[in-house]
Amino acid sequence: MIAKHMVKADPAIIDAIRNLQPLPNAKLDALANFARNVVRNRGVVSGQTLDNFFTAGYSRAQALEVVLAVAFKTLSNYTNHLINTPLDDAFQGEAWEEPSQCASKQCA
Repeated sequence: MIAKHMVKADPAIIDAIRNLQPLPNAKLDALANFARNVVRNRGVVSGQTLDNFFTAGYSRAQALEVVLAVAFKTLSNYTNHLINTPLDDAFQGEAWEEPSQCASKQCA
């Protein structure tokens, strides 16, 4: 919702992220891969993924911003799961199920 309506991100980029496909922009692709690895590996990110993130032009401060975003999203998701928060009517058109390959890899 935020990417689509507030940031006005290209729908092709949103679809690529949701479907675990490479992004057409190398810098955004490095960010998406870094964020996925932060989630998948519970913050333990090193090697090529980390190198690609920094080589793409991101800083250590921006790496921490990704960790902060993951922490907020995790807290929100856990809270909503515990209290069974229904999806607001305004967001029903944006309801989404993660791809089955993502579920098996435990990614966000």
